[in-house]
Amino acid sequence: MERQLYSSKELEQPTHSAISQAAANAGSIECQREDPVRPFLGSTAALPRAVATQSRTTRNDTAMRIGQAYDGIHRIQAILAYIRIMNINNPGFSPILDEAKHTYGQALALYEARDFEGALEFAAASRELSQALEIVISRVLRSDSLYPTLVLMPPEHETSINDSIRMQQELNRVECLLSLIHRAAENGSSLSEDQSQALNIASSSERLLGMARHLLRFAEMQGAIDLIHAAAVIARAAKHVCRRWYATQGIDPFLPPGTSSCNVR
Repeated sequence: MERQLYSSKELEQPTHSAISQAAANAGSIECQREDPVRPFLGSTAALPRAVATQSRTTRNDTAMRIGQAYDGIHRIQAILAYIRIMNINNPGFSPILDEAKHTYGQALALYEARDFEGALEFAAASRELSQALEIVISRVLRSDSLYPTLVLMPPEHETSINDSIRMQQELNRVECLLSLIHRAAENGSSLSEDQSQALNIASSSERLLGMARHLLRFAEMQGAIDLIHAAAVIARAAKHVCRRWYATQGIDPFLPPGTSSCNVR
């Protein structure tokens, strides 16, 4: 049972230690060749050729997604209130919560401006960020059996070599998405506000991946699973923000040339 909490200081300076040999061997697995992002990453020039599909987002679709983002933020606020009441150390992920609130506010503003497609992207980003916080905070609550709890602790998850391989595959997949986000957001001589915001969100995902690599090295599989899952969710939030900026130019950097739908999830 882990008793180590991750503070905000650790989040700012993630560990980039080598992973276990079993996980390292997974790097040669077919997932890298099967990943549809890999060929696209090799050519920055391909970015402008990816034409976005016509938007079919309705006002009600967007309102529903904004409502989900609203609910997600309030669930996090309730969890944090519980942590304060039970005198549990705050995990120190306030920057992610701040970004969830910020993207929610942007979604509302775009909705009022009748930019339903853009509002939906920011609302989706806000909901993803809240979901990532739920994953990380839940891990903190399970990290020490001495913490107050409303119910009995769940059984420990037994892991195998296959879990290690699978987690390395997932880590590689998230890294592929983050690489694509960097290529898309950094394209051009100057960064827009949305591009800078996408890179800032992506940095939180990268920090969590650094922490996950550290846990994989010491075969702490359950902790690595949680962090990689949270990193993947945050990376998707960054993708929503970045995609919205490109949508204003009539292109979609996450749509590989010659395809009709986005293969990166």
